[in-house]
Amino acid sequence: MRVGILGAGGIAAVMAETILVRKDIEVPAQISGYEYEVLACKEALEQGRIECPEMPHSETITIMKQMDEIRKQFGIVFPFEKG
Repeated sequence: MRVGILGAGGIAAVMAETILVRKDIEVPAQISGYEYEVLACKEALEQGRIECPEMPHSETITIMKQMDEIRKQFGIVFPFEKG
């Protein structure tokens, strides 16, 4: 049995003991440039994926290694790396 409840600012659908809440929020078209990443993440989660096809984990790791090498060449060390 599914019951839909329309409330202020959103819709809650109750199914068994699970409550799903949806709230639509109006936002500007672009705030910081991360909107595309957030949308891709949202879509991946909705599809049951553990990574986004637009930016797979392997590509993220490659970029992080490049950034670490750049920091090393410039002598940049984060406080938590000092030991």
